Amino acid sequence: MKFSVIIPIYNTEKYLEQCIDSILGGKFQDFELICVDDGSTDKCPQILKYYKSRNKNIRVITTKNNGQSKARNVGLDVAVGEYICFCDSDDIVTADWLARFFEILDSNKTIDMIFSGHKNQIVDPELKTINDPDFFDKYYPENKKEDFFSDLDLARERGEVWGCVWRLCVRREVIEKHKLRFLEDCHMHEDGEFMARLFAVCKTFFMDSGKNYIYRRRLGSLCTADKTESRVLLELAGDLLCAYNATLFVKDNPTLSASEKIRLISGTNWNVETFQRHAKKYIEKL
Repeated sequence: MKFSVIIPIYNTEKYLEQCIDSILGGKFQDFELICVDDGSTDKCPQILKYYKSRNKNIRVITTKNNGQSKARNVGLDVAVGEYICFCDSDDIVTADWLARFFEILDSNKTIDMIFSGHKNQIVDPELKTINDPDFFDKYYPENKKEDFFSDLDLARERGEVWGCVWRLCVRREVIEKHKLRFLEDCHMHEDGEFMARLFAVCKTFFMDSGKNYIYRRRLGSLCTADKTESRVLLELAGDLLCAYNATLFVKDNPTLSASEKIRLISGTNWNVETFQRHAKKYIEKL
């Protein structure tokens, strides 16, 4: 099996069917869809039961509500695909999503990781327009934007590549060889910590400017939830914990040169900078 697609799910009944349909309707069909229901209290369990009964390549796992880091780890524990992809349960993908990954991987058998572009979509009109350019829009002029195969130097120098695991496709052998899992004590910005460790062990890398993942911004999601005091403190703790844990992993990795360690540890500054920004806003409100 070529791909294992892991979806952590918690109370997204309004969007879950659209998410699953978009993946099942893709042009490339050699994949398993691992749906990890993280203790949903809405209609997600019934929706998953319906889809599982009609699709042999769907696996449904139900857990207690332990957060999406744990849910993704549960998916990783049972995955059998050659490559791992992630999708959030309120997002959708185009029909070319997995097909594009396969096209890239088939053209170069040595690729460990693909990092792809994405499109933003406003789901709830009450939200402001997203002013968050995609990685390729931000760093490459339109007339020079192209797919390219590279070593990790560029990726390690660009802070934008540390987060959002739904943007990647990674060889499962790399994850298992280095026993990589999401930090379950971290409930905010855990993507950055995982990605920093992943970049430390991947050898070959492909940047794909294709935008086949649709990131949907909606009310009630982790990214748009109201900033209560407890939530702000949780975010602050998560930022520092991610930076600290990723730095320790990189520092103690014997396969990295001194210069590579410096570049990778510098990449974790994304979490530190986020901590400083959140802390400043929080203190201003006191």
